[in-house]
Amino acid sequence: MFQPGRDDDIRMFFTANFPAGFMDASISGPSIVPDAAGENYGESGDGYKGGGIGSAARDEMNDRLRALAAAIKASGVIIYTTQFANSGGLLQALMREVATGPDSPYYHYAPDGEALRAVFREVANNLSELRLSK
Repeated sequence: MFQPGRDDDIRMFFTANFPAGFMDASISGPSIVPDAAGENYGESGDGYKGGGIGSAARDEMNDRLRALAAAIKASGVIIYTTQFANSGGLLQALMREVATGPDSPYYHYAPDGEALRAVFREVANNLSELRLSK
């Protein structure tokens, strides 16, 4: 079960070891900053990506992502999403739904590397403001 503030929670997403206190909510508040450069895709028989091929698997994976995001947000974690390069409307709707809010500072679209750098600066500034306001 996801529990904000525990260092090992984020390790389910990454294989790297993080320094002690990396997820200390008292320092900056819990937050997640995923980005999407493409839509979900799965193949039949892939237990991690869902069943079916193409859109059937995509729908299942999108539903799982929505459920995960809802549980994370319900636990008080802020989710910032960045849609990179792919301007697809379905992906945009999903990323807006996954984010804590459907617009800036929680959802961003970055069509290129320059815009992506600007988004990261904005998210970093927002996280800094959250830390200072506590």
